[in-house]
Amino acid sequence: MKFRQTNSPPVVAAKVSFSSSTAYRLEKDLRLPSQKKSPRQRRRPDPLANVFVLEVVPMLKAALLLQSQLAAVLPARHEVVGL
Repeated sequence: MKFRQTNSPPVVAAKVSFSSSTAYRLEKDLRLPSQKKSPRQRRRPDPLANVFVLEVVPMLKAALLLQSQLAAVLPARHEVVGL
């Protein structure tokens, strides 16, 4: 708030287009908003955690197996395609 060096909070607020209460609040706490936030915690357990472990993880492992088999069979094409 460069304006704050010479003006009062209500005047500064009017110049930068926000309310005077916001100007007072910002003047009171000089930390950035990113420094104020604490990491958000889950409010309830993940409903898809079991599905992920039971179905998605095996699919990903199978895809890795398929990828390694393709690399063994077609090594030149594997590099070009980027699998």
